[in-house]
Amino acid sequence: MDGKKCPEVSDTPTPKSLNNSDDVIEHIRSWIQQLDTKSKMHEDAVKHIESFVDRQISCLESTVVERQYVKVVLEMWLRKSLRKAFDYLNDETIDISVEMPTLLKELNSINSFEDIGLTLNDAACQLMTNLCDAGCQYLQLILDQVDLFKNTPRFSVLVASYFKQFKASCIGKVFSRCLDDVGKDQTNGKRNRELIVALNVLLQAASEDVGIQNVLEKSFTGKDVKDFDDANGKDLINQLASLCLSANLLKKCKD
Repeated sequence: MDGKKCPEVSDTPTPKSLNNSDDVIEHIRSWIQQLDTKSKMHEDAVKHIESFVDRQISCLESTVVERQYVKVVLEMWLRKSLRKAFDYLNDETIDISVEMPTLLKELNSINSFEDIGLTLNDAACQLMTNLCDAGCQYLQLILDQVDLFKNTPRFSVLVASYFKQFKASCIGKVFSRCLDDVGKDQTNGKRNRELIVALNVLLQAASEDVGIQNVLEKSFTGKDVKDFDDANGKDLINQLASLCLSANLLKKCKD
């Protein structure tokens, strides 16, 4: 633990022993959600746990606390961000022909938490600017602790998995909304063309997928985007969106 000398683990449980990682994660989750102005950085989590058990924790316990802290922050960020994103994407006042192409390009452009941080105050971004409550607590904890969340090798897979889950869930929700609006006949030929172009841009990241290649080849051979009308435009949107909603393709979409 960065040269820090830690006490050995006691063999004798105390009334406030941390018996397993579930104990740790519940204590950290409860503490980090408290509505106060206290710092919620990793070192503060360690102090909170030590205060709870009324002793200095061992190196092994410190490692457990560190991992559970990272998991709690990522879980809370994902939960809050997806709730805000879905609230925005469920807004029936959003015009799919205007907003969805921008949203797809926006989602395709973010590849890290740092990218999200840079877009929060960008007036040109639709979805990212709606992700945070005041202060962006959990995103800020991630961005303010680069060494822990980005530069610690043992957390690289964990951090990446939460980011991928966020991006895949948002993409899936965008396509779901797209399919819903098409099904309700809320689009016309011009809007279909705009959606097809946006979907095609996003799907370039998964162009190695045989299913995508077959759909695009069949649909675009001998045609221009302007040739799509209400009927065949909706059909292509349904095919592309359905393919992207499949679990296999979502795993292939680059982040």
